[in-house]
This record gives sequence, structure tokens and C-alpha cells, in this order.
Amino acid sequence: MKNSILFAFLFSSILFSLNAQQIPNGNFENWTTDTLFEDPSGYLATNSWTYTIVQGGNVKKVSPASHGLYACQLTTVSNATDTMFGGLFIGTPGNQTINGGIPFTGQPDSVSVYVKYDIKPLDTAYFLIGFKKAGTIVSLAVKSFHGTQGTYKRFSVPTNLSVIPDSLVALISCSNLDYPKIPGSTLTLDSITLIGSTQQIPNPSFENWTPFTTQEPDNWNSINYGKTTVPSASKTTSSQNGTYALRLESIRTSWGDTTGYITNGTLGSGGPGGGMQVYSNPSKVTGYYKYFPVGNDTALAAAFSFINSGMVDNNMITFTSQSSYTYFEIPLSYNGWPFVDSVNIFFSSSNMVTNKNKGLGSVLYIDNLNILYLTTDITEQPNSFQSLAYPNPFSTSAIIVFPDLHGETYDFILYDMAGKVAMKKENVSSNSIMIDRNNLPSGIYEYRAIVHNAGDAISSGKLVIR
Repeated sequence: MKNSILFAFLFSSILFSLNAQQIPNGNFENWTTDTLFEDPSGYLATNSWTYTIVQGGNVKKVSPASHGLYACQLTTVSNATDTMFGGLFIGTPGNQTINGGIPFTGQPDSVSVYVKYDIKPLDTAYFLIGFKKAGTIVSLAVKSFHGTQGTYKRFSVPTNLSVIPDSLVALISCSNLDYPKIPGSTLTLDSITLIGSTQQIPNPSFENWTPFTTQEPDNWNSINYGKTTVPSASKTTSSQNGTYALRLESIRTSWGDTTGYITNGTLGSGGPGGGMQVYSNPSKVTGYYKYFPVGNDTALAAAFSFINSGMVDNNMITFTSQSSYTYFEIPLSYNGWPFVDSVNIFFSSSNMVTNKNKGLGSVLYIDNLNILYLTTDITEQPNSFQSLAYPNPFSTSAIIVFPDLHGETYDFILYDMAGKVAMKKENVSSNSIMIDRNNLPSGIYEYRAIVHNAGDAISSGKLVIR
């Protein structure tokens, strides 16, 4: 009797701790200064675009070089939802053009560069230097690359420049700008020289690199990698609880968008993913906010729940102007099996959904986040029969008894928290079954016994392995 009471107490304690699970750094008290990537000085690189795909971006400092200490390597990278070429720009890429550039009045007759490359089949790398006058491109030096060149080789491209330009732009890519872009294509370049001109492009041998450093809230990912002088996410002492809170501002990113967001998971072209690990179905995410919009902008708060990376529930609410901290809730409703395994929590200081009223400078404050869970009781099936598991929790083995089977055969299935089948026994005829732990990890499992001859009668319950 004492053992039964102890097991019941342990099981109840586990469920209680699940209902009280905290959001990692939900009070934004912990911050870490990180160097996210390095860009070659004088160039706009795709590192800020690909930071969410690959750590450190896809434009990197490498050795050995053809000249000096360093060269620059571009790599095409991908994840489950996106593929991004490695690119370098002088100027800002726009719609089929490159805007801006650097002042330039030289008249080189050609451009030389040392490169090695591994361009995947169907892919193409590009090296382009353009000369502009009064905003119009008047001459291009263009070279494309296919296949593989394993050692540095010098290439020279004529400029055919017949007028004195006023600016210079550049576009260098290790893949097609459109499709196909093949992951793994690489282009390594060094020592760019404008032949016949005393004026040269900045940092031509890629010896100088600028680190991009930002202070990030632990367990959260922001848009700070967007490379502006003003960070989007920052630590503030204007808190609702504790010492610090999150201050989130809509900024102009290096790729021209106006946004400010933060998530405890990821946000890519395929939508939200990842997040905090959970062990039960969430009821709601709660917290406090205050909001200072520009114009009629609105802020967004959202929660997304997943099973095996597949979204099963989501909800989004909007915030309007609020000068003092105000309580909010993001309710969720999924309460089925298998249980949710992760929750992505997301905030945006501007309305990213409608794309209407994006306010540069809108500021959102967030603090004191919590997550609550729905009841973990199992809903009885209309056609169900009883079961009893003992001991529960268990370390080595447990017995599950089905007293109402009366000789019926059944299939027994044990599921882990991700909904995957951890154990399956078919056509069992005994009214009890022994569960051996074997190599099963600690955690909460659900079992189901299905009697097909009785109209798919089901018995279900939970097992806890310590």
C-alpha cells in the first residue's frame, strides 16, 4: 500500500512540475555578447541573410591565400526551406540592378582576380564589376565560372570603358542568382586589381575583416544580425519584473526591410520552427507588454506548437499603443495525442503579416513570460476498457493489466512523447503484459491496447520511466 501511495505521489509530482514549467529566460534577465560573423571590410556580404541558415554566415575568411594572409570564400548553403548563394556586393542589390556604389573616376582597361572554385553541375558563379555614370551603368566587366578549379588561377576581364565613370559597383556570387542554386558550390577569390587605374576598390586582397558583434538574450533569436547601427533587440531596465526586460524596435535592415522580431525558435521562408522543449500540451503563453507604435502600426505576439517539427496549433494576437505594462495571453487549444514537443514563441514590433503600416521606430517592451498547460488527464474513448499499470513510474519493468478483456486478443502500442512508436506487440492474448525498459530513455509514454474484434475498443494510459 505504501509503495502505491509513493508511486502515485511521484507521478503527481511529475505532472505538477510539467504544469509549472518555465520559459527559458522568459524574464530576459540573461544576455550574452556574441560575434555572429565577420564581413570583408568595404563589401556588403550575404552573411546577414544566411545567418539563420548556417552559423557564421556563408562568406568567410580563409587561408591559404594567393596573396597575403587571407582570401574570401563564398558558399551556397541551404536548410529545409531555403537556399542562399554566397555573395559580395559593392552597392546595394536591387531589382535587376545594383544601387549606389562607391565614388570612382578611374578608367581601368581590365580587371584581374585570382580564384579557385568548385561549382556544382547546373550551377554558375559570377564575377561582375560595373562602372556607372549619373546612376546608369556604362560598362561591365563580367566573368562566369563552371566546374572545378582546385588551385588559384588568375583571370583577366576587359572593361571596355570609354567614358570617365563616377561610381563603381560589384556583384560576386558562387551560384546562379535565380535557380538553380546548388548547395555546396564554392568560389574563393583574392587580389582583385583594376589594371590601368591608380584608383582601386577597397580591401582588394581581403586582408581586413569587420566582426559583427551583438548582445543577445539567452535562448532567443532576434533580427540583430540584420546589420544596422541600431540593434533591434536590446536589454532595458524598464522592466515589469526583475532587473531587465526586452526592448524590441523596428529597424531598417541591411536588405532594406523594416522589421523587428524575436523568437525562441527560428523564423525562415518556410515559417516558424523550433522553440522550447515541452512535455505536455500548452494552454496559453502569458506575459506583459507596453507598446509605442509609429503611426497606426501594431505589434504581434504569437505561439506555435509542434510535433516532430509539424505544426499542430498556433495563435496570433495584436498589440496597440500602451504606455505602461499590460497583461496579455496567447491561448492555444490542441489537446490531443501525441503531446506537443516544442513551442515557438514570437514577438514583432511591427505588423509583419499585413505588410501595411510598418513603422520604422515602433518600440515594443516584453517581460515576465510564462507558459501554462492543459490538463494531462487522458480522455476516455467512447468504446474503452480499463487498465492498470504497476509500478508507475518504473525503472526496470512494469505490468499492465486489462481486467475486462475476457480472453480477447489485442495489439499493444507504446508511444514516446514525439508520438513515435517505442514498442509494439500484436495479437496479445493474455490479460496482462510485461513492459521491459530495455533501452528506452527516461520520460513520459502513452500506451494503447486495441481490441479489433470488439469494435476497435481502446484502453489507454500513461507510463513514466525514471
